[in-house]
Order: sequence, then C-alpha cells, then structure tokens
Amino acid sequence: MLKLLIEPYCELCGKELAYNELQIGVCEGCINEIKFLNFDNTCEKCSLPEVRKFCPYCWNLNFAFERNFSLFDYEGSIKNIFFKIKFNQDKKKRKVFHR
Repeated sequence: MLKLLIEPYCELCGKELAYNELQIGVCEGCINEIKFLNFDNTCEKCSLPEVRKFCPYCWNLNFAFERNFSLFDYEGSIKNIFFKIKFNQDKKKRKVFHR
C-alpha cells in the first residue's frame, strides 16, 4: 500500500527503492555516499572541508554573515540533486530535505 502512495524511486539516483527506504525517499546507497562534514575540520567562514580555521579563498573576505554551516560535502548525489533543484527547476526534489 505504501508503494502506491509514495513514488518508489530514489530522489537522488532514480533507483527503485526497497520497502524500508520508501518513507525516506532515498536509497541506502545514496545515503551511504553522503559525506557529512565535521564542523571542527572546516573553514570558519565558508565550511570548506579539511581546513583548519580559515581557507585560502576567503580568510581575508568580509561576509554579511558570521559563519556558514554546510551539512555535507557538495559532491556526488548531493551535488546532482542541488543542480536539479537550482538549474532544472525540479521543485519536487526539495522534498528529500523535508524528511
């Protein structure tokens, strides 16, 4: 019944979802691919990973905010979904982040 109410495909890669993945809307493979960032090891201004304190790109720039907090590295399936939301105007993909 759940498969009839929810689209049975991964929102990130399009693979058919297993029953236990339906509520999330993302397959286990894509979830395991996401690299969550450790805030102790990112730039204090832009969240560039693998940087102590400030990165070489923005250490002397002034921003309108104190600090950016990125949850994950912008690569792989996450990069693809942001690209689809931002440039293809695929608004349906936003629901992944609601969950």
